[in-house]
Amino acid sequence: MTILNAIYTVLLGPLELFFDVVYTLSYKIVKNPGLAIVFLSLVMNFLVLPLYKKADEMQAEERAIQAKLQPGIKHIKKTFKGDEQYMILRTFYRQNNYKPTDALKGSVSLLLEIPFFIAAYRFLSGLKLLDGVSFGLIDDLGAPDTLLVISGVTIHLLPILMTVINLVSSAIYSKGLTLKSKIQMYGVAIIFLVLLYESPSGLVFYWTLNNVFSLVKNIFYKLKNPKLVLYILMSLVSAGLLIYVIFINPFESVFKQNWIVSLLSLLQLPIISYFASKKIKIKKQLPISNESKSIFYIGCIFVTVLMGVLIPSAVIESSPAEFVDVTLFKSPLWYILNSLLISFGTFMIWSSVFYMLAGERAKQWFSIGIWCFSGVAITNYMFFGRDLGILSNMLQFDKLPMFTVKQQLINVLVIVAVTLILFFIYYKKASFVRLLYIAATFAVVVMSIMNVNDIYKQNTDVEKSIKIVSQKVASIPLSRNGKNVVIIMLDRAISHYVPFIFNEKPELAEQFSGFTYYPNTLSYGISTNFAIPALFGGYEYTPENLNARKGESLESKHNEALKVMPVLFAKNGFNVTVCDPPYAGYKWIPDLSIFDDCEGVSVYNTEGKYNEAFDMIFIDNEEVLKRNFFCYSVLKVSPLFVQPIIYSNGQYNNADAITQLSGKLRMKEDNSEIVTPQVVEGTTKATGIRQSFLNSYGVLMSLSRMTDLQDNAKNNFFILSNSAPHEPMLLQMPNYTVEASVDNSAYTNIRTTADGRMTELSSEKIVTHYHANMASFIQLGKWLNFLKEKGAYDNTRIIIVSDHGADILFFGNHKYKDLELNIAYLNPLLLVKDFDSNSAFQTDLTFMTNADVPTIASSGIIKNVTNPFTGEKINSNEKNVPVQKVFYSRKWQVTENNGDKFLPGHWYTVSAPVYELDNWSYVETK
Repeated sequence: MTILNAIYTVLLGPLELFFDVVYTLSYKIVKNPGLAIVFLSLVMNFLVLPLYKKADEMQAEERAIQAKLQPGIKHIKKTFKGDEQYMILRTFYRQNNYKPTDALKGSVSLLLEIPFFIAAYRFLSGLKLLDGVSFGLIDDLGAPDTLLVISGVTIHLLPILMTVINLVSSAIYSKGLTLKSKIQMYGVAIIFLVLLYESPSGLVFYWTLNNVFSLVKNIFYKLKNPKLVLYILMSLVSAGLLIYVIFINPFESVFKQNWIVSLLSLLQLPIISYFASKKIKIKKQLPISNESKSIFYIGCIFVTVLMGVLIPSAVIESSPAEFVDVTLFKSPLWYILNSLLISFGTFMIWSSVFYMLAGERAKQWFSIGIWCFSGVAITNYMFFGRDLGILSNMLQFDKLPMFTVKQQLINVLVIVAVTLILFFIYYKKASFVRLLYIAATFAVVVMSIMNVNDIYKQNTDVEKSIKIVSQKVASIPLSRNGKNVVIIMLDRAISHYVPFIFNEKPELAEQFSGFTYYPNTLSYGISTNFAIPALFGGYEYTPENLNARKGESLESKHNEALKVMPVLFAKNGFNVTVCDPPYAGYKWIPDLSIFDDCEGVSVYNTEGKYNEAFDMIFIDNEEVLKRNFFCYSVLKVSPLFVQPIIYSNGQYNNADAITQLSGKLRMKEDNSEIVTPQVVEGTTKATGIRQSFLNSYGVLMSLSRMTDLQDNAKNNFFILSNSAPHEPMLLQMPNYTVEASVDNSAYTNIRTTADGRMTELSSEKIVTHYHANMASFIQLGKWLNFLKEKGAYDNTRIIIVSDHGADILFFGNHKYKDLELNIAYLNPLLLVKDFDSNSAFQTDLTFMTNADVPTIASSGIIKNVTNPFTGEKINSNEKNVPVQKVFYSRKWQVTENNGDKFLPGHWYTVSAPVYELDNWSYVETK
């Protein structure tokens, strides 16, 4: 980022973001790109109205002073020359408390208009949503208008109309002003005509509306009581719109209806307040504090750091590697810097502009406002909206942030209480507020520095891992004549889906011939850090047994478990290949160096290295995150009742998302499509791409290319971990392909099994997980066919397993009583094909666990199977006891849960069959 880019982000970043959010919200309400421009213009003009009003007052004051001083200035210039004239003019100005720089006051309006013009130009001229959209007489809002064509020559009438309105408005405003002032105003109008003549109609229409607003404003200024007239008009418009949305055309969404009605009702407050003030005498004056100015600016610093650094850094610090492109390292600290610049521009620059142009009383209220906002912001961030599920690296939760009426009511009451308390403190002891503010600001700065420092330290390891990834290309050696043992661990693959998937795609049964499906399978933990050790190392590594091994870090025990099978098979003469060992080194990007002491073991990280199939899709994750980190901060400090609106289904009111939904995609120079992270509407439509899904799915698509088939008799062991099912994404049916725009409305969401069971993919979470699982099976099926065609299928033992399931209520209520546990979490996928197995795909209800994998993998081909690190025998005897003990905890992040034993969580016991709720019992929490 260059200095110029930083300055641009500070000055114009907040404005462009505001344009984006306001337009998107307006479009969601009116569903019309043209009407959304009208709403955008109204909001922006009312927002900056106080600024322009103050600027006009400053200009009038400047003109009055100039008129007063003009005779004296003329006399001095006529009488004196050279240095003497200069010195006498300076003395004259000083005697009249006038500085030459005060002449700039006459240009304040123009100076304010420039950044708003640039922001509007950048946003509307690049808005693809307007392309091809007609509005009234305008044929295409995305192109210059063609309203007037004479003899084949197109004259853009809209910019001319805009200029005419501007000139009329200027004539009214400049009545009685000097010729110099009039020429300046008319000149600006002509400049805008030249600048916007060839611009898209949407942009010109927006600026025309601004000029109409300015014209009406200037007419209002000539009225006897402009404030009352304005309030009456606001009341009438509000009443008309309320009648329309309540009785004529109500919204389908009750939530949206209530919001719109509430907002429109607020427009009645000015007229009510106006007449109430006439009847009721209220003491309006608040004592002006000498601390007011310092409190305001300290408050701006506090909020800038809180929303620009602390909140974003807290997210990234928990797992910096998640915010790094695995194919090209770039520090996630850049996201924090960008968020800081936007925050700085919002609070330190533009808030200060409003503050400096306000009157003394208004400045006092600005100070009170920032003080109360700071208290509310930190309260919301620390105590509300915290349990929103897992946050992805695109700042999207795995479930929509929805809150009960009770939660929202409590939040509102707390906000009101905090506001009243803080107001009372300010009113009684403003000097104490300043000291408290300084202490609070110091605290958020220190915490921010600590987070940033921790991210910086972790970045060293991340960069090192990525360099290793970029240097090594995976190869999977398999033999046609020896024995091959293959384990594919599909993270979060859902066992329940298998019968439905195979019934929908019958060809899978042929591709998976020889496989046995075990639906009665148990996992010992609900997330990767708890479940993977047992899957890789066997029953010695269940959460209970890991906790029992005192004096060893979880990281060392986890790494040991990952190496059990690779070292075991390598010592028994197998050529061993390991890909993407989960949390190796307790790192998000697996630290392959843990295998450095393992002779005969080849290790690779493959995620993100096989995305060539998607070269025509460019996912602009970097730009999206640079924008959305600040939006995420806004979300976290906001009241609960507005958080779903700010979150906007994970898109944070990004106009690019609604543009994609309309089927219009931005294109790069190489004609690749520029898309944003996927947002799903309902259960059938979506726009955008989920990068994390592509990173893993591309590997599954490339398995045949990665496989190195050899004609020797060498034995091979291959284990791959893949996260495609863990990163759910809506795909295009019927072939479940990756598309930037998905529309499955022509297909049913009802799924059935061969034995007649039926279910509906009734929610976004269910349907996207189903699609990701289906796509994974389709690609694995293609690879199995490849092995059959190349003669390496019968001599290969294949285990397809997941570490855990997901909290999806697929067959009704699987939630254990009133506790958090959903037993679907602990029912992982398990499919096994043994050597020379050629029977039809079948189901076996035998009780299994994913800790059986080492036993299954080594059975019959390794004698006296023992753990190479502990010397204990590897077998499945532990599952034969009456009950199994499993662990439930949400502390899945290894950056947090990394001591000698797992942080406290819930323990349960279960007996087979695992999918029967009555077989589960709560034991304890420890």
